[in-house]
Amino acid sequence: MTHEANPEELLSTVTSIQVLDWGNRVDVCGVDDPITRGHYCFSFRDCTEINWTFFGSEQIDPEVNLIGVIIGEPSGQPAVITTETCEVAIKYRSYHIERVVNSRGK
Repeated sequence: MTHEANPEELLSTVTSIQVLDWGNRVDVCGVDDPITRGHYCFSFRDCTEINWTFFGSEQIDPEVNLIGVIIGEPSGQPAVITTETCEVAIKYRSYHIERVVNSRGK
């Protein structure tokens, strides 16, 4: 018997957005596949500007759907991370993407 995933189940989610080192670093972390529960983290370093836009709800859910990611360019166009509850635009000088596959995932 195989599991046919509902398209909504395949959405990546964001579990945290952390502003660290007095705004010099922003980490956006989440789950990239709800079935294998693989984790990812975008880490933006040497940040020079962070702009937030919130969409309606004042209640913060522990996981929100990731709608879009634009990496932008170091020292140029900002990275833009859009979720169903907020959007954050980050001007940065360097970034790192880390993906960790859960031991249950293949």
